[in-house]
Amino acid sequence: DRAEDFVIATGSTFSLQDFIEEAFKAVNLDWRRHVDFETTLVRPLDIAVSRGAPYKAAAELGWRAAKKMPDVVRAMVAAVGVAESKPPRRDRTKS
Repeated sequence: DRAEDFVIATGSTFSLQDFIEEAFKAVNLDWRRHVDFETTLVRPLDIAVSRGAPYKAAAELGWRAAKKMPDVVRAMVAAVGVAESKPPRRDRTKS
């Protein structure tokens, strides 16, 4: 046996702005009213868009993405909301 790396992704292309827009949309907010973007801070090598190639995972594992990026963002936002709505855990190591 040997360890291998697999890219787990949809194979679709999205920008960081697309991701942010979906996250804010999930909580009914307009991202442009809450995010400042300063073009002078953008570095020449910053990634403009992101896309993962899941072809090896599909070929060797039979894995295919069941959800697209907007679905994943909504699930992430929902998970954070659930986590924040739970009461804080008590530290059982202190008396």
